Amino acid sequence: DIKTMLREIEFHAVQKELKSQKIEKYIPLFYYPIGLALMLLLFATSSMSKREHVNVPSALLLFALLFGLNTSSHAGLLDFMTLQEAKKAYNAGEYEKAQHLYDSVAKEAGHAEGYYNEANALYKQKRYKEAIKSYEKARFDTKKQRANNDANLGNAYVKLGGEKNLQKAVEAYENSLKIAYDKEVQENLDAVKKALEQMKKKKLD
Repeated sequence: DIKTMLREIEFHAVQKELKSQKIEKYIPLFYYPIGLALMLLLFATSSMSKREHVNVPSALLLFALLFGLNTSSHAGLLDFMTLQEAKKAYNAGEYEKAQHLYDSVAKEAGHAEGYYNEANALYKQKRYKEAIKSYEKARFDTKKQRANNDANLGNAYVKLGGEKNLQKAVEAYENSLKIAYDKEVQENLDAVKKALEQMKKKKLD
């Protein structure tokens, strides 16, 4: 029975999706204490000098250099705060709020994590077509992240249903398994293939 098979896929899909929420972006914040320490060191050494004038211009130059070169770090801190807020909203079941927050990070900086988590939030809202678009925009560097993204992409196609979408789900699951084996993804793939076979048999009958 195709409906029974699809329910089984959905069961595994939920398990897999919950497992893969752990992908977050970690922002290095050590630039700030280092910058402050260097500033204090500069002023301390300037005051120790026997010269009458203090190198204020050079101090300002260093200040500008530190914080000018670390504009991305500042942006990264804001992204980190937004991601934390989005994660909190997601865990509280506020999926629409989480989706908008993740979307702002994704569009502003093109973060794969932003697109990925936005897709998960859309998935929770049953907005599967939009979730698929966001999953496709998430371009990860690590194998584990790519495998999770492909697995969730397959889940979204299954939720849409229909022969064409199930075929796309097969492709997504197979891509995920090529990167890293996962028992639940394999079970989803096998179930979808069986469902497609049942559909073909019904067409022939």
